[in-house]
Amino acid sequence: MRQKIAGALFLLVIVAITLFVAQQIRKSAALQDCVASGRRDCVPVPQGNP
Repeated sequence: MRQKIAGALFLLVIVAITLFVAQQIRKSAALQDCVASGRRDCVPVPQGNP
């Protein structure tokens, strides 16, 4: 029983890591496409308190 729980937990961690890496790759690709198209406003300016 413990092996099944450990296996399911391991699988869940692997899926979470995969989704995180895929999201980071997607963001990086979008930024590279923006820069490659010659735009200068590719990175949003943070709206914080002065």
